[in-house]
Amino acid sequence: MLKYKPVISPQKDGAQKVGMVKNRSEQVRFALDRLSEVFEAEACGLILFEYTDNRSFVEDTAATVQRRFPNTELLVRPLSLTTGAHTGPGTWAVAFAAVIV
Repeated sequence: MLKYKPVISPQKDGAQKVGMVKNRSEQVRFALDRLSEVFEAEACGLILFEYTDNRSFVEDTAATVQRRFPNTELLVRPLSLTTGAHTGPGTWAVAFAAVIV
């Protein structure tokens, strides 16, 4: 279990563990799967990526997502220092909002 990393998501009753992944490629696959549940390939919306000490990895991941969902606006920003201090190196986050028409 030590090699697994939890995937945490805010829920109506607080933060919940929604998955476990082993490595970065599984993290990206998990994020793409979740985004695919909300966005169709041509959907519009906003996707925010946040990074700690892994900016280039998160920028590469954002580029992959942009290719998959070309009509979304993507932002890449640093994660808050407080969150980063509690979660540790390598933490990154994705937040999103689909445009409903």
